[in-house]
Amino acid sequence: MHYLTLDNFLKFLFLLMPLSFIIGPAVININIFLLFIIYLLIIFFKKKVNFSNLYKNKLFLFFCIFFSYIIFLSLISNDIFFSLKSSLSFIKFLFIFLAFKYLLSNKILSFKFTIIVFVSVIIFVVIDSLFQIIFGLNFFLIQPEFGQFSGVFGAEHILGSYFSRTIFLLAIFFTFFDIKNKKIYSINFLLLIGIIIGILFAGERTAVLNLFLFFSFTIIFQVYKINFISFIATILILFFGSVFILNNDYLYDRYVQTNLDQFNKFENLSIPLPDHYFLHYLTAYKIFKDHPIIGIGPNMFRKFCNKEAYFSQAVDFQEIPELTPHVVGVITPEEADLNAAISRLNTLDGCSTHPHHMHIQILAELGLIGYFFYILFLVYIIFNFFKNRPTTNIDKILLIGIFINFFPFLPSGNIFGSYFNFLVFLPILFYLNRK
Repeated sequence: MHYLTLDNFLKFLFLLMPLSFIIGPAVININIFLLFIIYLLIIFFKKKVNFSNLYKNKLFLFFCIFFSYIIFLSLISNDIFFSLKSSLSFIKFLFIFLAFKYLLSNKILSFKFTIIVFVSVIIFVVIDSLFQIIFGLNFFLIQPEFGQFSGVFGAEHILGSYFSRTIFLLAIFFTFFDIKNKKIYSINFLLLIGIIIGILFAGERTAVLNLFLFFSFTIIFQVYKINFISFIATILILFFGSVFILNNDYLYDRYVQTNLDQFNKFENLSIPLPDHYFLHYLTAYKIFKDHPIIGIGPNMFRKFCNKEAYFSQAVDFQEIPELTPHVVGVITPEEADLNAAISRLNTLDGCSTHPHHMHIQILAELGLIGYFFYILFLVYIIFNFFKNRPTTNIDKILLIGIFINFFPFLPSGNIFGSYFNFLVFLPILFYLNRK
């Protein structure tokens, strides 16, 4: 049967990835493993892959050298098996890239159809998250956890990050249709509003800033022309969005009160805010100072942050006020709030699973050599972009997606974490296969 061929099975597994991602890390990893097996079977039985061309590919050689480097770092790290598990997983991106390249080059799959499938999953996540925001439950009966809406991701609070790092796919999807068509324009506008609402209710401030960056870059790169209608629509979205935030207790607490609390300093408070991020960064910086060339090994920050030489606490930077004795009827609400803030500072330190900043994590865990790989890759992407002028809007949108993921002035996820590194890889995958 034609639909049971290896090519079609590979196509099915590839198109299943966005759905596998929202189900969970284990499912996406199983999906990628099966994709790898099918790809190997195609190589063995059909012999369609030209390895001589592959070996001449500079990007392929670059990846192999980088992959060998992080494997080496894991092998000399303090916890070989733990670190090796993280570094070995990077090979999955090569399999995905090669599989997608094979599918496109043999016309088994088209770029446009792939985008449509990926965006269909995003649209489902948008509708599901709106359902949860309105009714308190999503389609899978998942409730918000700790008051934070996460939709299909449940305990993983990455809904905002997911939307802000996949919106580039939605922008590419829009370019496939006639924007002058009123029905298409209305659907696109509603989807955009749905994503903005989803990001706001997810309560992730970095995701809101990523969204702002995306729209700013689309203007800078002249992806969308600013006319009177779009200007008025932007002003109205900002106005009603601000009114909505100020009149919604949950959003006001997440985006206004939390920021006000963080910038209300105690006397002699010297920690730049957000204070917890500063302590993560400081701990990573101490680690980097001791291991500047090759770092401590992939995903090893959590193993080093508790060491005496690197451990950072809020109490190291200031004299924290004494707690007000809690006597019923005597302590005021203001004093009770102050006690809560003091208790938080007393337990605040810089230890975590990762430093919450991609660049700082690379420096601490992979050293200057690892950071050189990052810089070299980014230079290649930019050079490739300008080399292929005139560029299309799709090229620009993909480059913007890459820039947002590598933007150096915002917190980020764990580069060795399954969720975050997959989202970072997506615009790179499409950019390198855009032709």
